[in-house]
Amino acid sequence: MDKLLTLFFMLLYLGSVCLLFTRRPQFIVYVTVIFITVNDLVFVNLNDTLGSSLMVAKAWKEVFICGLLLQAMMNTRGRNPFSMSSRAARITIAIGVLSAIGIAVGISRGGIVESIQQWRRYFVPILLATLLASPRLAQRVDIRTLTRVLLSIACVMAVYAIYEYLTFDGDFTRLWYYSFVAQAKEGIDTDAHLLQYQFMRGDQLRASGFFISAIEYSLFNALALTISIISLVRQRRFSAKVIFSAITLLLAAGEVVANVRIGWVACLLALFSAAQLHFFKTRSLPRLALAPILILLASFTLIIFNKGDLDASSVGRLAQYASVPSTFQIQGYGLGAIENNGATYKDSWYISVLMVFGVAAVGYLWLMFAPLSEALRNLSLNAGDTRHEARVKYTFYLGTIGFFLAQFYVFGFHYSTGLSHLYLLQIFMFTVATNLRSPRSTTVSIAPDTPRVAGELACP
Repeated sequence: MDKLLTLFFMLLYLGSVCLLFTRRPQFIVYVTVIFITVNDLVFVNLNDTLGSSLMVAKAWKEVFICGLLLQAMMNTRGRNPFSMSSRAARITIAIGVLSAIGIAVGISRGGIVESIQQWRRYFVPILLATLLASPRLAQRVDIRTLTRVLLSIACVMAVYAIYEYLTFDGDFTRLWYYSFVAQAKEGIDTDAHLLQYQFMRGDQLRASGFFISAIEYSLFNALALTISIISLVRQRRFSAKVIFSAITLLLAAGEVVANVRIGWVACLLALFSAAQLHFFKTRSLPRLALAPILILLASFTLIIFNKGDLDASSVGRLAQYASVPSTFQIQGYGLGAIENNGATYKDSWYISVLMVFGVAAVGYLWLMFAPLSEALRNLSLNAGDTRHEARVKYTFYLGTIGFFLAQFYVFGFHYSTGLSHLYLLQIFMFTVATNLRSPRSTTVSIAPDTPRVAGELACP
C-alpha cells in the first residue's frame, strides 16, 4: 500500500511539473500554493501508512525545484544553459557559501542527515520562491487568480478551524495531529507542560486548521486576512464589498479560534505598513521597518515590567536573548540536529539564524529581505490606468509588502524557518519584485487618491 501511495504522489508531482512545459506554465504557482497549505493535513495522516516511504512521498518541493531548473535551462534560447540573471547569480552564490559554512560546521557536531534536514528548512523556501518568480512565470501569473486561490483556501481552512474549536471536548490527545507533534517534540526534549501548550491555551483549543501548529495557522490566516481587508477597503462595487466583508469576518473568526496573539499583531502591523505606502508614499526600507522594530522593543519592555502577569512562554524569550553574548560563536553552530531551546532552535528567528551561521548570518538576512528591498526600490509614482485588474494587482502588492514588513516583528518572537506562511510570503514577494523590476511589467502607483498601475503584465 505504501509503495502504491508513493507512486501516486510521484506521478502527481511529475504531472504538476509538466505544467511548466505547456502554454499555461503559471499554473504551477497556483498548484504550489495549494500543496503548501495541505501538506500537513495529507502527510501527517499518512505518517503511519507510508512509514519509511514518507520522505520520498512528501518530496514535492524538491521535484518542483528540479523541474523549474530544467525549464530554466531549456528556455535559454541557444545561450549557455547555465547562464542566469545577476539577481539569480547573487542568490546562488549566497546560498552556496552559506550552505558550505552551515553544513561544514554542522557536521562537526552531528551527522550529515541532520545537517541536510535543517538545510532544507533554511534554503528550500528561498530556492523554490526564486525559481517560481522567474520572469517567464511571474509575468504570466494572474494576480486575481492567485488572490482567489489564497482566499478560497483560507476560508475553507477557517471553517474547519472553527468547527474544530466548537467540537473540541477537552481531550487534545484525540486531535488528528497529536501523535505526530508529540513524537516530534519529545524527540527534541520538550517538557510535558510545553507540549500541552502546543494544543491548548488554558482550557481552550488552539485551532490549527490544516496545519500541525496553531502559530503556523494563525500567521497563514493573518496573511489572507490582511489581503482581504485591503481588498475590502479598495473595492468600489457594493456587491464586491459585501463579499469581502463576509470573507474578512470569517477569517477574523478563524484568527480568534487559533488563540494566538502573533497573528493579530502581524495583521495590524501589515495594515499599518500598507497605509504608509499608500498614503505617505514611504519607500525607504529602514523607515518602514522602524515601526515593527519599535513595537518589538516595546513588547520586550512590557514583558520586563510585567513578568508576573505573563505566561512562561513570553517571559522565557527574554532569557534566550540574554544568553546570546555568552553562547555566540563567530563561525556559528552550523546546520544540524536541533533540540528544544538548543543553540540553533530558539523562539526568536533572529537568534536562531545568528547561532546557525555566526557572523555569516548577515548573508542570510540579505537573502530573506532582498526581494522586499528590490520591490520597494522599483515602486513607481507614475500615473496609469485605473482598471479593476490594475487595482487587484495594487491591492496584492500592498498586502504582500505590508505583511513582509510585519515579519520584522514576528521574527523577534518565533522560530519561523520553514513555516508555511513564510513559504507563501516568499513566493509572493519574489513574484512582486520580479514584476516590478521588469520594464514590461506592472509599476504600481502609490499616489494617495488614485493608486494606479501603468502597463500590463507581459506574456512572452
